Formats: sequence, C-alpha cells, structure tokens
Amino acid sequence: MHYDHNSHHRKSIRLNDYDYSQEGIYFVTICTKNMECVFGDVVDGEMVLNEYGEIVKHCWYDLPKHFPNVALDEHIIMPNHFHAIVKIIRCRGLINQTPTGNHNQTNNKWILQKNPFVTLGKIVRTFKSKSSYLIHNNNRLIFRWQRNYYDRIILSEAELYFTQEYIKDNPANWGFDRNNPKNIQDIFRQQTQR
Repeated sequence: MHYDHNSHHRKSIRLNDYDYSQEGIYFVTICTKNMECVFGDVVDGEMVLNEYGEIVKHCWYDLPKHFPNVALDEHIIMPNHFHAIVKIIRCRGLINQTPTGNHNQTNNKWILQKNPFVTLGKIVRTFKSKSSYLIHNNNRLIFRWQRNYYDRIILSEAELYFTQEYIKDNPANWGFDRNNPKNIQDIFRQQTQR
C-alpha cells in the first residue's frame, strides 16, 4: 500500500507562522476523549470535583514548578473539559542567562540550541501526560484526553476580563454548554432528523 502523506498527516489547528513560545496570554480548552465525563459533576451551578478532577487540579497548579516562565490565571475543570488561561512570561532569571550552545570547530561560532523558553504546546503536553499518568495509576485505565487542544491568543485587557468571566461562569452555564453530553445528544438527534 502506498503511503499518502496528506491522508496520514494530521493538520495543525495552531496559527501558521506564530511563535507559541513568545510572551503572551493564551486561553486553552482541553477535552476528554469522546467527551466522557470523568472529573466530577456540576451541582447547583458549582463544579464538584471527584478524585480525578483533583488530580487534574494538582497537575495544573504544579506547572509553574516545571516551567518558570509560566504564570497561571483563571481556570475551571468541568466534567469533560478543562478551560484555562496560561501566561507565558519572560522570567528575569532566564533572560539574564548566557545562551547555551555547541561550539562549532569549523567557523568558530556558537550555534544556539533550542529556545530556552517553552512553547504553549509543551506546557499542554506536560499537563496532559502527567494528569493521564496519575489518573491511570489511580485505576482509571481507560482515561484519555482528546488528541489536540484549542487555543486563542488573548490580545487585550478587555478580552482577558471577558475570558476570565466566561471561565468563572462555566459551571452555572453547564445546562447550555455545547460540551454537555445532554446537549451533544440533542444536537445529534436534531441533525439526524433533518
């Protein structure tokens, strides 16, 4: 069988030519595979985390220990998805470090290694892999995150404020949330009846 690069290569949903390691504020949404409700329940407009939701919360708060140029902002763990605002900042300690690299014997120049700052993708991968590992070790062997994640670059103070409010209001709006399995079933039923 002939290998077709176009059919076997997943298309990226990241912005082309955008440097996701640069300083910025990012709104991230990560969903569970098949929108399975794993992390708890919404009760009277409030999210009540179960043991798996607590693991996700721990992994979120643990991120700055691994990435000194990451600051955490508003977040919410919902039954089947996670919303968060991540700030990539330039830490003073990293800015003032001498670049690392390999000395090139031929032309006597330094070749810089990878950017010392992390990318949004690396932050999300670390969060997903650590939380998955800990949930699996807690006897939830079938748990999986969705393969990718959604992001939006926050460009203004007003947009940051509205995103923070959206995140805070997520549990109260769960009944209308498109990620709510009840609503997903209703949308599917409406589409099949056409």
